[in-house]
Amino acid sequence: MKKFMVIDCCEREIGEPEFFDTMEKAQIHLFELFIEACRYIDVDNYNFCNISTMDELEKAINSLIDNDIFDDENNFNDTSAWAETYNHDNWDGKIIEIDI
Repeated sequence: MKKFMVIDCCEREIGEPEFFDTMEKAQIHLFELFIEACRYIDVDNYNFCNISTMDELEKAINSLIDNDIFDDENNFNDTSAWAETYNHDNWDGKIIEIDI
């Protein structure tokens, strides 16, 4: 059975992995973790709390692109993300496809 594991790490502190049945659900979860970690995003200015479809995820990503949030230190792609936190720590997240 194929699952998609989302794992994140902040300055060597590895988070507990979470498993999803679809890549889409894993990508949405990874994006939510990215939003929580990225110091340049004021969540009060973005409506990211209820992303449930890939169309909504794409709109949210495009909003961040339009506001120049993505750079060398803060980025999100299909299977990985990284950000600088408010404490200037490095946060990283990854989706790994596994067979259980």
